Amino acid sequence: SASQWTHLGNFILAPGYSDEIIYAYLARGLTKLETPPDQDNDEDIEVVLMTPTELETAILAGEPVDAKSISSFLLAKPHLSS
Repeated sequence: SASQWTHLGNFILAPGYSDEIIYAYLARGLTKLETPPDQDNDEDIEVVLMTPTELETAILAGEPVDAKSISSFLLAKPHLSS
């Protein structure tokens, strides 16, 4: 759960293939939920806590390689302190 949400921007993952739009947000004032939200059967979500510096280092090392994570981090970076 988060007490503050900042809309960072939107982007399309695969123009010409899909019109799916990703809406990126920065969440602050986080509170861990006792029971995580329900997931779809095909979802496998793992929460990994990292500082902005740790995430940038991981991205430059090739992990994660998905466009959603990299694009969202680049949009969030001006709002973050290391």
